Amino acid sequence: MGQLHYLWLRRHQAFDSYVEAIIIVLQVLMTLWKLWIFTDSQDIMHDMTQSVQNSQILEDLEIFNLDLKDKHKIINEICQILKQSWMDIKMQLLVLRMTVFAICSWYSGCSLVINIRNFWFNSLEGNFYSQFPFPASFPIWYGHGHRLLAFIVEYFIITMEIYLATVASITYSAIFSVGSVHCLTLLRVLRKLISYSTTDHVPPEVRVKYMEVCIKLHQEILKFCNELNSLYKMSTLGLFAECCLVICMLTFKASLDVGDEKFFAVKVALYLSAALYELIVFCINGQRISSESDLLPFAIYDCLWYNEDSQFQFLTQIMILRSNHSIAMDAGGLARMSNVTLSTIIRSSVSYFLFLRNCM
Repeated sequence: MGQLHYLWLRRHQAFDSYVEAIIIVLQVLMTLWKLWIFTDSQDIMHDMTQSVQNSQILEDLEIFNLDLKDKHKIINEICQILKQSWMDIKMQLLVLRMTVFAICSWYSGCSLVINIRNFWFNSLEGNFYSQFPFPASFPIWYGHGHRLLAFIVEYFIITMEIYLATVASITYSAIFSVGSVHCLTLLRVLRKLISYSTTDHVPPEVRVKYMEVCIKLHQEILKFCNELNSLYKMSTLGLFAECCLVICMLTFKASLDVGDEKFFAVKVALYLSAALYELIVFCINGQRISSESDLLPFAIYDCLWYNEDSQFQFLTQIMILRSNHSIAMDAGGLARMSNVTLSTIIRSSVSYFLFLRNCM
């Protein structure tokens, strides 16, 4: 509400005077969309995170019940893959929290310090100048009641917007990060299990059953990836569009005001790092899943399947046919979460930025 009224009051001014307010409006709209997704899909998200936390798909795997030779070696290698995946998740979540907290703390902290300083030095003179964390204007209390009390209420509303944006951004991206890395881990575990399918670790009499369990694991991986994709399919399209516009307008604003406003370059750098890293979480993890799934048919073909019986060869052929279809995370059915999409978004942002610069 505050940002919309701010834009309305400056509708006849130059575009660069209210660019930051437009960025905040886009961020608020995306925050509301993320909160709606959490409300609408909280049961699915809870079940998915519980499955990842407990490694439920691997716990239910029947391979560990088969009579294998040196079973502990296979289990240790799988545990090592899981350990690496959790280290990957922790690193991604750490960087995500740092980038989001940095820009949100900058908005909240700078305005708080400035307001305390202004109140301390200017309140006795009666010319106290209040500053919000970001551009906003509230018409409701104009001319009514105590000015400082009205400012406290307005400041609280804006601070809650920052808090909700922080929670929504971290939670939304973190759940996808955890789910996508888990998909990647399951694919790596499957590839490792297939590499043992024709070795001495798997006796010939259980190899057919072993391959059947690998096929079931592949089916569970596809099911989990489809659930993750359906959960984020439409919302990521809006996220990509919002990040593209935010990066464009941030660079446009920076090209005009970096030399004029104090510490403005720091704010732009923090905001860009948060927007870019959120894109990276989705695009890079989506690319990693696709690349890992592309390696699966080669791993199946590289095992010594041609020395096995006809039933094992038939299962191998079925597995190759099923795995030839690459697993891909979609964004609204219009693009894949991949390195190509990431570079396309950045190129589009630069193109829009140049267009705005040429219009000035």
